Amino acid sequence: MKTASYAVFLICFYLLYYKGVDIVKKLLSRGLLLSSVLLVAACSPNNGDDAQVEETTEEVNQPSEENSDQTATDSPSDETDKATADGTLTIMDNAEHTVDVPANPQRVAVFDNGQLDVLQSLGLSDRIVATASDILPDYLSEFSDLPVAGTLFEIDLEVANAEEPELAIVGARSQESYDGLADTVPTLDLSNTIQNIWETLQSNLETYGKIFGVEEQAEGKIQGLEEQLTALAENASSSGLNALFLMTSEGQLSAYGPGSRFGHVHDLFGYEPVDSDIEVSRHGMDVSAEYVLEKNPDVIFLLDRGAAIGDESSISEFEENPVIQETTAYKEGNIVHLSPDMWYLTEGGFISFKTMMDEAAQPLN
Repeated sequence: MKTASYAVFLICFYLLYYKGVDIVKKLLSRGLLLSSVLLVAACSPNNGDDAQVEETTEEVNQPSEENSDQTATDSPSDETDKATADGTLTIMDNAEHTVDVPANPQRVAVFDNGQLDVLQSLGLSDRIVATASDILPDYLSEFSDLPVAGTLFEIDLEVANAEEPELAIVGARSQESYDGLADTVPTLDLSNTIQNIWETLQSNLETYGKIFGVEEQAEGKIQGLEEQLTALAENASSSGLNALFLMTSEGQLSAYGPGSRFGHVHDLFGYEPVDSDIEVSRHGMDVSAEYVLEKNPDVIFLLDRGAAIGDESSISEFEENPVIQETTAYKEGNIVHLSPDMWYLTEGGFISFKTMMDEAAQPLN
């Protein structure tokens, strides 16, 4: 447009300079009004037209809302978003398997009580179609009528596959069945990591948030637990109390220290260990009542394994022992009876972890 105006201006200049004003008068006298208007327009500066051209050009170059949306859809921000558009998500589980799982699956086989706990807390109980445990704590009783595919230690693949799950989940007790399950259904190993029970729980909540589209609920639960954990650790560490974690089973005592299966009473909850040299073992270090008195803890956290698995309880036998009655923990009323279900059967769950913190805070109240 600017080039055309400039060309007309040159013609006008030529007529005026070389032919004189007379030629212009002749054009006017012959009624060529339109031509004269064009000449006048061409010889006059017109910034408005140029601005209009520039404005129009900008409008053409700007993508429409529709095109903008399309561009955003065609250029996902990351691989997870792209996978979601395809109906699947690529997840790395706790055993570092990379697994393509369906987004928002409706049928899930869960072979770990802790993961039943987490899914229940996220309002996803209706997605679960099979378990592998006939020993469920009362708060997970809604799953007791589901098909039981063997045991946690040996999954019955035929029963599991008969429920046509879209996704299977295994934990520490059932991870030996991972390969067999993974042959027929996308399977995630979300086993709890002993040394990082809190980090594992956070990671599992985030994973479920992505898979089922409940990120906000998962983040809210993580934040709530984190606030409670921070307060507990600060209070326990400032209290100056030392502690010993004991598990009793059929009259036998096992001690757990930092870095062990139940070491989070020290590593996370903030209690000073009365003995920092306890051997780290999943089954704990065998100890005696005399050992307990020798260490003489301010607090004893006592877990009754027999009660957890339906055997006879050993709590009374422990507390009636004259040697135990000489300890500071006994005299001060600081032997904390832990919920067997939460600590032994559903470790790694959301509800169980919250209960653990509640019980660990009892000596501080």
